[in-house]
Amino acid sequence: MGCRCFRTWLPLAASATAALAPSNASSSFDSLLQSTRLLADADHTVLFNSWSNVPDTLSHLLAFVLVLLGAHPLGLFLPKYVRLPLITGYLVAGILSGPFLANLLNEDVVDMLGSYVIAFALSFISFQAGQEIYLPELRPQIKSILAQLATYYCTAMTLGTNVFMLAAGAFFYSDLAHSSQLGIALMFASISVLVSPSTVMPLKIELNSVGPFTHLALGTCMTAEFVVLVSFSVSRVVASIYCAKLDDRPRASPSPWASCS
Repeated sequence: MGCRCFRTWLPLAASATAALAPSNASSSFDSLLQSTRLLADADHTVLFNSWSNVPDTLSHLLAFVLVLLGAHPLGLFLPKYVRLPLITGYLVAGILSGPFLANLLNEDVVDMLGSYVIAFALSFISFQAGQEIYLPELRPQIKSILAQLATYYCTAMTLGTNVFMLAAGAFFYSDLAHSSQLGIALMFASISVLVSPSTVMPLKIELNSVGPFTHLALGTCMTAEFVVLVSFSVSRVVASIYCAKLDDRPRASPSPWASCS
């Protein structure tokens, strides 16, 4: 009796295993492809992610260091002969060495080092700007800072929102609903309010600027950072609500094992 049951259930188990095998193989193959793709993407964007990207990492770092060494004398050249700030020379050096002209820093270098350089530079600049702010000197100018910031914020948000709404036909959101266009325009306008400390601090250091106007500019710049963060977060929530019904999810590519199922 036991032998007969075993013989009866064995073909059923075999057929069930055969039916499930293609789907299991398909999921395993998809997982392997996804892992390989993630590893390859990480090799292009993460320093020393694996042994295979060590030569690329070293070559990208060397190219970046050489461009830095060349950008310094170019930055000193422009103020002396063209009467422009140091930061202008650094910007020109970046444009000349970038992937669209000399290609000394190609797209691979930008993809790998861009996030690290931006994070380090912004951290250093924000720390330096915070050191320059002295509360007892800013306290008499708090009303002026708030008035200037309110005027600048309202003007930039009004003009920016109207411009991005009127020029929607030239951007990717031209076919969206009016409410979705409004949410996206608010996001762009919030970004336009930003006054970057990376521009203010080099000029202050180069000119050795001190005084009430300098403190007013720094106070407004640093306060605008906080206002932009809050404004962009609110605008992003508004855009997410208006665009919630849009289905922009990428479609999954068909599996090569699909024919086996």
